[in-house]
Amino acid sequence: MKEFFRRLGRSLSSVGLLLLVSGLLFPAVTGTIKGKILDADGTPIKDVTVTLTDKTRGQTYTMKTDKKGNYYQMGIDPADYQLKFEKAGYQSLEGTVSITPGKENVFDGVLAREIKRPAKPAWEEMNLRGHDLYVQGKFE
Repeated sequence: MKEFFRRLGRSLSSVGLLLLVSGLLFPAVTGTIKGKILDADGTPIKDVTVTLTDKTRGQTYTMKTDKKGNYYQMGIDPADYQLKFEKAGYQSLEGTVSITPGKENVFDGVLAREIKRPAKPAWEEMNLRGHDLYVQGKFE
């Protein structure tokens, strides 16, 4: 039984050494992206669509944030990408990022709520025009 465990230990040591050497000889060729999306109050935003696009090669990665506002994607080819955060009710956020191989590339974001401006009533424009005509002396 002791002999079995001694051989098992040697085998596991060999496998560990092989994995270490292969990691040194064959470094990672893809990268990882992760981040957290919050609102202006610091509250995590769920279900934000995160899109990473390399327009040169036509490569796109899409993911969604979880309930804690986190997103994560492995296996991304190194390149410069357009990174976009989108969710209904919030203003989109977009920028250019570079993905480095063998590294966790972290890009956090803060989304502002969309501001809905009320439409001007039709009479308001006519009222302002009438005022201008009165000031110019062209209105009785």
